[in-house]
Amino acid sequence: MHPINDYLAETHIRLLLQGPSGAGKTTLACHFPNPYIADLDINLGGPLRCLRENNGPMPIGYDVIGRSDDGKEIPAKDCFGRLMLCLSKALKEPSVETIVIDSATRLSDYIMAEVCRTQGKSEMTLQLWGFYLAMWKQLLAQLAAQRKHLVLTCHESVEKDEVDQSLRYFVQVAGQMKYIIGSMFTDVWRCEVAVTAGANPKHTFQVRTMPDYRYSLKNSLSLPPIFKFDWKLVEDRLAA
Repeated sequence: MHPINDYLAETHIRLLLQGPSGAGKTTLACHFPNPYIADLDINLGGPLRCLRENNGPMPIGYDVIGRSDDGKEIPAKDCFGRLMLCLSKALKEPSVETIVIDSATRLSDYIMAEVCRTQGKSEMTLQLWGFYLAMWKQLLAQLAAQRKHLVLTCHESVEKDEVDQSLRYFVQVAGQMKYIIGSMFTDVWRCEVAVTAGANPKHTFQVRTMPDYRYSLKNSLSLPPIFKFDWKLVEDRLAA
């Protein structure tokens, strides 16, 4: 048994970053230290233009998972294997401090295709959803064991509560995983765009960390409920 005072606090964040399209999820992820981007959505061009125009930090490397290095489209059944190969190389690279997977929504599709491939099925059946959940958990456990930051972006789905008719926002992944995926991360944040009223409205990108009846968020670092992202603030909280 080790004395409790010898326990080393976690100094790496495992972040599930959700939000609507255009809310700045990928751009925010690029502000983490020395990120590698696994581009599943083939959506990195816009964030890179934004970063260049604003003198923002650039990722140190990337791979487009759905296309081969010579630009040819890769069948969905082969994309999960390519992702694992690319992640393995990035994890071994000492200069990479952050692993970014963009996005969980497309990753969910790749995992379903991999389950069907390994089980010899053409589509998901009731018996295959257990394999789907197991593959998700195994992947996230492998990434969590690394001494690197992890950012998984995710699109949202909206559901209306049958009782009070309020809107609830969930990460857009298939099956029961959307209800439990947040428990596998230290933090769950939401990217938003705030718009001021008036004739000349201004748009501000912000991060929400406080959960409420709409969002199942997590804030392990006691960050402000809503704030403009600043890596130095996160870094200081991790160091503390």
